[in-house]
Amino acid sequence: SADQTKSAIVKMYTPKGVAMKIGIEKSKFVHWVYLGKLPNAHYRNDRNWRLYTEYEVQVMVRAFNKFKKKARLNNYRFRLSKEMTEYIQTKFSELVGGVPAEEFKNND
Repeated sequence: SADQTKSAIVKMYTPKGVAMKIGIEKSKFVHWVYLGKLPNAHYRNDRNWRLYTEYEVQVMVRAFNKFKKKARLNNYRFRLSKEMTEYIQTKFSELVGGVPAEEFKNND
């Protein structure tokens, strides 16, 4: 948590794992992060790999599914739109360190 009095144990994903979950190539995912269209990871492991929490991955999976379906319904090719980027950024901002606030447990 922000004040470090609470903690949460969550599963973490590398960019390759995130790309597999949302159904795109890792290089495309990394490129979108580099361009600022997708948020950068908050965490890194001992090998300095970027890590996303399971909740951040859920946000991206939901967004990709929602906007891919919208693209199919409107009969146009799926692209990472500004609307989708804003949706993901908004959902990420609701998380505390990549985790919903209600998931934290007291450090007793």
